[in-house]
Amino acid sequence: MISKKALFSVLLIGLIGVAAGAGTFAYFSDTEQADGMFQAGTIDIAINDQNPWMESFEMIDMKPCKTTEEANVELTNVGTNPALIYKHIDVTDYNTGLERFECPVTNEMFSSEPEWTIEANPQFDEEGNVTNVDINRIDDIHNQTEYTLTIDGQQIPLCLFDIETVGDVDCNWMFLGVLEPGDSMMVNQTYKLSADAGNEYQGDQFNFTMTFKALQTNDETTLEDHVVVDLTEPEVPLKLYDTDKETELEVGDIVDVDEFWDRMWLHNVGFEPIKVNVYANGWSSTWDNLEPCKPVGWALGDDQGVWELILVEEIISNGNGEWQVTLTPVDDNGQPV
Repeated sequence: MISKKALFSVLLIGLIGVAAGAGTFAYFSDTEQADGMFQAGTIDIAINDQNPWMESFEMIDMKPCKTTEEANVELTNVGTNPALIYKHIDVTDYNTGLERFECPVTNEMFSSEPEWTIEANPQFDEEGNVTNVDINRIDDIHNQTEYTLTIDGQQIPLCLFDIETVGDVDCNWMFLGVLEPGDSMMVNQTYKLSADAGNEYQGDQFNFTMTFKALQTNDETTLEDHVVVDLTEPEVPLKLYDTDKETELEVGDIVDVDEFWDRMWLHNVGFEPIKVNVYANGWSSTWDNLEPCKPVGWALGDDQGVWELILVEEIISNGNGEWQVTLTPVDDNGQPV
């Protein structure tokens, strides 16, 4: 009979053997290793081969109807990604500018005597001496400065976006397009003092900053409010507007005419001049070169007087940039008269 002490010894030796045997098992394995790098792409533009852009523009001695100044820049995408290109003008200040004439009453300075005469409203005694002034400064010359924009040789009809002056474009971001890496975009701008600018604007000046911004193409939040400059030529560049100049007319619409001098307005909303023929009740008119953003009016009447109701019968293209509008006088039931 095996004693308990001997049995314990046998079990202990067996456990040790099992443990020793466990250490001899093998498993297949394989290890691979590679180096890695994380690098961000870039959004970067150069302007007129400068990065950063260091230019400034001075437009001096501007006169109505005579002088046009240009601010032309070439944008190049020097980054590694396509970029959305935006443009911004910010009028930072406007003032009387030149100070060449001193008000004899208040000693305030004006650009010239003609400017002072309009803005100070001077009153004179019988001997021609100034007795009183009522000064009302008119310095918003940016609202009298006409502005045009051309992208890669294509002038943009800014009037379609209610932009005609620097004052209109002030503080508006304008989307110019997408620029691929390595590509360039030519942006031409003109500044011209309006023919409506009177002596009150003599010597006046405004200061502004011009900014171009590039964003990555999936950025829809940084500049949510902006004007999109669409370079796509409209399928129908001719639009008709009612006598109020605001209500757009389509084929089948009837115009209610109040007075003989009321006019239907023709707008070229395309990029190129077009020829327009208007036919109505045996009468016709032709505009050989209706330019974009320069609407013309057509009197709604004949030698017998005013046509009270006018039907827009058709607006069609005759090809080669020529358009035809046919109008028909109608009665209250829409029947030709």
